[in-house]
Amino acid sequence: MRPKINAELVELKEEVDRGRLTWSKKSVMRLILPYPRRDKVDKVLNALEDDFYHDDIHNLDGVAEEEPAVAEEDGGESSGSSDEAESDDDEPDGLTAVADDCTTASDDVTASASASASADILLLSDKQADEAQNMHTTMSALESAIEGLKATGSLRSVQVLELELAKERRRLRALSQESPAVAEAFLRFRAVEDQDALARKRLYEQETKKKREAAKAIADRDAAVAELKRVKDTITETEALKACKYALKTYTVESLGAGKENGGGYKGRVLRWEVLDRLSRLGAGLSDAQRNDWAWFKQSWDEAMLAEYLEHWPMIFAGYVQAVLDDERTNAFSVFVFKETSRVFSSHAALSVPGS
Repeated sequence: MRPKINAELVELKEEVDRGRLTWSKKSVMRLILPYPRRDKVDKVLNALEDDFYHDDIHNLDGVAEEEPAVAEEDGGESSGSSDEAESDDDEPDGLTAVADDCTTASDDVTASASASASADILLLSDKQADEAQNMHTTMSALESAIEGLKATGSLRSVQVLELELAKERRRLRALSQESPAVAEAFLRFRAVEDQDALARKRLYEQETKKKREAAKAIADRDAAVAELKRVKDTITETEALKACKYALKTYTVESLGAGKENGGGYKGRVLRWEVLDRLSRLGAGLSDAQRNDWAWFKQSWDEAMLAEYLEHWPMIFAGYVQAVLDDERTNAFSVFVFKETSRVFSSHAALSVPGS
């Protein structure tokens, strides 16, 4: 393809040198010929209709479109100059140099024309400015309404608004063809909208990141507080166990109810239960089954012994406790509880219910 383009540029330079070709719209359009018919492709292009028309306003990135290619005459065959260029192998370097010079000159003319055209495009009358602003506002409102209706599932309303939006776009294309200044104005509108959308997207991402970090910090704080509470509770329980294990507390037989009616009443019963609780934490302590029945055992056993021994029970209770303390086995109290349960409550009817 490049040799063909170079040949056409050589022919173009000759036309310019002889004065038969000037840089004007009429001269340029005279060189542009229609492409050969291709029925398969033409059917597709005709089916697109106006709604898919592509013009300068869609070039949002600001990159200029390529210049239209010059169609080849006689159904795609190159001209005589092109044939001479392809067949002549004696002077390829000179031909390439001339083509490059012609390309540079053409680029300079194009740059000058683009600069002058840009200066003209910046000029926008008050009427055109108002019309462009109204069309821009209408199209933005329609696009926002369509997005909202799509979210709610109102497809029929979406179709109506899309038809209205298509009409506004056709009006915009017609106005842009009449006045390039309007197209330039809409390009500026679109650039500003893209910048605003990008700024909103970045702000949303920053806010989302901050929310995630804040939620993570709150979760970490709650987890740390819960762990601290658990550790404190463990320390408190351990200290209580150690205090009960190593701290000595003296109970006189009188405080346990000796010599008093009904075993010292409520105060004596509470102190005897306290002594039993301290014994249950010594050594190996109680088994799991005994621990489940502990509240029932100490109450029922104390009541049964008080009913059997009456006012002598506090002295007998002190003897039982001293015997357990003197026993060197680690499970001495567990063995004592088992024997007393079998001795005192073996004849009592009871239910053994498993836990959930």
